[in-house]
Amino acid sequence: MSLFRPLAGSSFRRLFVGMTTARIGDAMATLVLVWVTLQAHGPAALGLVLLVAALPAIAISPIAGHLVTRVGVRTSVRWDNIARAMAVLALAAILAAGEPSMTSLLIYALFAGLTGPASEIALDAATPELVDDEHLTEANALVSLVWDLSDLAGPATAGFILAALNAPFALILVAGCYLSMALLVPTVPLEPTTADDDSTGNENPCHGETPQQSSGVLTGFRLLLTRYRSSLYLTLVSLFVLFASGAQEVLLPLLVSETLHGGPAQLGLLTSIFAASTLVGTALISPRVADLPVRPVVIVSLLIRGTGLALLGGARRLSVAAAAGAGATLADGPLYPVIRTAQQRLIPVHHRPLIAGARGAIGIAGYPLGNAIGGLLGAHLGPTNAILTIAVLHVIPIAALALSRRPLTPPRRNSRRL
Repeated sequence: MSLFRPLAGSSFRRLFVGMTTARIGDAMATLVLVWVTLQAHGPAALGLVLLVAALPAIAISPIAGHLVTRVGVRTSVRWDNIARAMAVLALAAILAAGEPSMTSLLIYALFAGLTGPASEIALDAATPELVDDEHLTEANALVSLVWDLSDLAGPATAGFILAALNAPFALILVAGCYLSMALLVPTVPLEPTTADDDSTGNENPCHGETPQQSSGVLTGFRLLLTRYRSSLYLTLVSLFVLFASGAQEVLLPLLVSETLHGGPAQLGLLTSIFAASTLVGTALISPRVADLPVRPVVIVSLLIRGTGLALLGGARRLSVAAAAGAGATLADGPLYPVIRTAQQRLIPVHHRPLIAGARGAIGIAGYPLGNAIGGLLGAHLGPTNAILTIAVLHVIPIAALALSRRPLTPPRRNSRRL
């Protein structure tokens, strides 16, 4: 199977280009914000700014799902990216005028956190309508690959521009990335029909409920709890994976410094190896598991992930830590595409934005929660025991999936490509 088969459809190809530019813009904007805040106000201020940028997405995601249902995919994506571009240009003007105040940086961070989720939720809902169903896992793998590559290309590009030119110029380019997505999205037939709403294999059909009757801000949570519990199971798995990743982010520097007796160069090397391993898992493994049942794929991935983390926690040499961590992050590669594809097939089309909003709010909370718990465990148990604890916790989602009898692999939809 080829990872790039979904790009044969012109509509998804154009959307893919737009997603790539917008996400590179996200990564560039984050690095510029980090650098400017650190230089102007120091590390404590940086922590506060990043917290203000991250937390609003938890609250705004269900609201964004409601808005996408009301105004449509195309309108949501277009105006969300225009708003992001205007905010970035405003920050560029502030930086061009002199050193930014803490208040201006916090306002920008808050606005940046409130925008973005609407585009992600809208594109999550629209992707199944733009590719043949048998290529849906590969399409979601490409979306995941864009995230990974933007995290590599965006910061490097922004760093070079900051060194060679200045922050306002970098932010003007970021605004261009967002505006390109806003201009591109009207050319893509994103608005799905609802003719096959009940052909998705969801476990509880809508019983005649129209999208307008079921599009309240909290409706996504209600639907997850009452009608789409298989989707809830997968959402909780995603929450756990993000929790474990957040804890790993905090514990890895401790492991390098206290156990492996390394420095920033060794930490950077391990981080790059783990990122490359995730890319390999996404690009090479995802297409090969696309036709397999969801439950065993997720269970095996979690088992490999937990085992790799256990070996990482017990490592005493850099080479062993690199191999163990690479094994754990390799399993991350197929997890996102497989889970996202199953979610899209489990939910009828007019409920996808609502469920995506609820899933986003739940999932986003996992990373900062992992950061906090990882820091506490590292402080009280030391890096080795803390990482081993996170590894052992993988038993919980594995057991829940193994013991559950809820169907996670719904029937395929009728293939279509717009």
